[in-house]
Formats: sequence, structure tokens, C-alpha cells
Amino acid sequence: MLRRWMLAGAGAGLAAASAALSLPRAEPAKKTYLVTGCSAGLGLELVRQLAARGDRVYATCRTPAASASGVDELSQVAGDVVLVQGVDVTSDSVGETLKAALAGVKLDCIVHNAGGFAASRAEQKLDTICMDAMRRGFELNTLSVLRVTQALLPQLSAPGGKLVVISSMIGSIADNSSGGMYAYRTSKAAVNMVSKSLANDLKPQGIAVVAISPGFVATHFGGMSPEQKMKVGAKPVTPSVRGIVEAIDALELSNTGSFVHTNYGDGLQPAPCPARRGSRLRALVSQRECITIHLGQAGVQTGNACWELFCLEHGIQPDGQMPSDKTIGGGDDAFNTFFSETGSGKHVPRTVFIDLEPTVRTGTYRQLYHPEQLISGKEDAANNYARGHYTVGKEIVDLVLDRIRKLADNCTGLQGFFAFNAIGGGTGSGLGALLLDYLPCPLPLGWEGVSLPGNNTLAGKLHLASCLDGVPRHRD
Repeated sequence: MLRRWMLAGAGAGLAAASAALSLPRAEPAKKTYLVTGCSAGLGLELVRQLAARGDRVYATCRTPAASASGVDELSQVAGDVVLVQGVDVTSDSVGETLKAALAGVKLDCIVHNAGGFAASRAEQKLDTICMDAMRRGFELNTLSVLRVTQALLPQLSAPGGKLVVISSMIGSIADNSSGGMYAYRTSKAAVNMVSKSLANDLKPQGIAVVAISPGFVATHFGGMSPEQKMKVGAKPVTPSVRGIVEAIDALELSNTGSFVHTNYGDGLQPAPCPARRGSRLRALVSQRECITIHLGQAGVQTGNACWELFCLEHGIQPDGQMPSDKTIGGGDDAFNTFFSETGSGKHVPRTVFIDLEPTVRTGTYRQLYHPEQLISGKEDAANNYARGHYTVGKEIVDLVLDRIRKLADNCTGLQGFFAFNAIGGGTGSGLGALLLDYLPCPLPLGWEGVSLPGNNTLAGKLHLASCLDGVPRHRD
């Protein structure tokens, strides 16, 4: 018995010592959220997902069953959820209601999810517009954000707090190509501006703000059933809310004031302008097009070989025609990343060829390019970086940028640039470095370079190192 006790004691002692020596695995810090409009749809799913990962959620609603389905699902959500009923965000007394319910509570994040159309579609047409509906829209979608923020701002962590506004691409001025929906569209546009102002005002306190467009989601929101919405391309609720949660987690002061869209796995992404067909919203356009820039003799010669290969890979003829492509003037094919298609069915490379010396435009594929894409000067850079950067190159840089800008305007979602040049040449290094100062910094830049010895290479590489995302190096 004694031996058995000693062995047991020794085992317990070793286990205790092992536990004392092992470092505990760090668990992510749990956060405290307040989410408005939680009786159904996105708000209800937000509560579910935040609570499922261990966060505390204060879920507000007018009544738990105040959804289009009329079913109380909010009260059944498992986890650390505190239900706050009787919250009407359109009431001026909502601040006092929330202060009383959350007395002494420190919040990490406020999610302004409550919102709605506030009017029938008939009341939002120009010839039948209802001014009371307009006022209801602003009360529900815009002023509610200010009311709740004003009331709970003293309880929001600073620094480190987050304000999230669930908005809509319908409120985007750039995206408005169909008109109508006056109450909803204008109130969402207004709340986008409120979000931007809040971001500016609260950044000194260390509080980040974002407006999120969840896209077309299969909820009861807007008068259509989830089943009807799914038939016309709506996203399921669960992955849509995962995208919202992911975007909230990615929010910080460096991206405060953003207006973003959410797709699960994308994180925090700028909201694009969707393409439209008729009056139906199509899927959000993802970034896809690339523009190639060929500089100097090395870049031009490399470009000739590359575009010949691209055409052979996709079955595009030297005159730009593609017999296998039956979708004239558009389509969603992979080759549209590098080619644009005209109304006559010709495929034109998204590229520009630049050389400072006069060039003879001959060859099998000369008809493939638009004349504006082939830019040449009157004298070369004589293999001199300074001439390419400061003198003869500088004389044509405005023309080059104008041609690149036209190519960019024809893209639905420009992904980045690829440049082909000799890093040690005069045009390639000098004019290439000059172009880097003008190309848009938020876009990825890749530089395909032929490395040559000499001071030109050193000057070119120093400039490239400060500007580019990647420089694959090739030798002849």
C-alpha cells in the first residue's frame, strides 16, 4: 500500500511539475459586441456566429419575433448572449433604453445592423414618391446609427474599439445606374457619409469605423423570400455573415473609413461597382484584368514573343479574331484578363509598347494592336539611365500615362500591371523607373527584368526595390 501510494504520489508530482513547466496555449481574447436588429436575417446569424466562437453578444431587437417569418429564433441562440428587447432605433429615447440595459458594460464593437426599406417599392418611385417614406428611411437607416453611437460611445473601448455599419451598394453613387428606390438608396448613401465622418472624428481616440456591403443575401429583407432570392443569384446567409465577421476582425485604424464588400475568405476588400444586366444586380465583379507594359528594345522583343504565345494558347489569330469565341463583345472567359474584346469580335491585348527610338512596325501580329498602343520617340536613350529618366524619357511620359489610363478605364476590376524591360538599359531602366512614380500604388506591380551589368542596373534596381511587389530576373 505504501509503495502504491508513493508511486501514485510520484506520478502526481511529475504531472504537477510538468504542468507547471509547460506554457499555457494563448487563447484569443473574447470580445463584447452589441448588435442591433437581431430578430432575423443577418443580425440573427451574426449573433449565432459571434456567440459560437465564445464572444459575449448583446443582441437588441424590438421583439424577438419581429421578423418576416414571425418566429422567435433569437431566444434559442446558444452561448453568451444577452437579449435586449424593446429597442426601437428610430426613437429618440433609444439612447436611454440602451444605457439602462448596458449600465457598466464595456463594449469592444458596436454593429449597426438594424435597417430596412421603410417603404414599399411603389412609394419609392419618382412619380409616386412618399415623403413620409423618405423620412422613415432616414430615421431607420441613417439617424439610428447616430443615436446609438452617441448613447454608447462612452462605453466603447478606446483605443481599440470598432464601429461597424451594415450598409449597401445601393447607397453607392458610382453604382447607381438604375435610379428609383429613393428612400432606401438615399438613406444608405447618407449613412455611408456618416460612417466616413465617424471614422475621421474617432480615429484620434483609436476607434476604427467601417461600412460593409454584404451584397445580395437570401434573407426575408426587401419583400422577397429567401427561396425566391436564391433563384436569382443571392448568397446564402451563413457564408455571407462569415465574411462580415472576417471583415470586422480585419478592421483596424489603418483601414478605418473604408466602404467594403464581404465575401467569405476575402477579408476586408474595397467595394467594387457591380455590373448590371437590365435591372437585376449581377454578382459583384472581382478584380481580374492585368495591363502589360513593354519598355525598350528588350521589353518590346520579349512582348512580341509573349503575345504570340498568348494568342496561340487561346486560339486567337494574328488579326485578333477568335473563331471559337461565340460571345461577341464580352463574356467571362479567362483570356479577358489580358485581352479586351471589341464589338466586332476582335481581341485586343491590354498592353502598351514603348520605345524611345523610332521603330518599324512590321511582323505577323502587327494588326493585333491598336495604333495608340505602340508608342515611339524620336531619339533613343543611348543606354543611359539619366536620358531615359530625366530628358528624352520625361518628354513622352505624359503620353504613355494617357494611353495606360485609357486601358485602365476599359477594365471592370484592374488587378495590376506587368512590365517587361531591361533593368540595365536606358529606356528600360530610366523611363521604367519614371513610370513607377506615376502608376497607382494600391495596385500590385510586377516587373520582368533582364539584368545587365553597370551603373544603369544599380540605379534601376534601387528604384525598383522601393516600388515593386516582385522582380523575376532573367538572363539571356
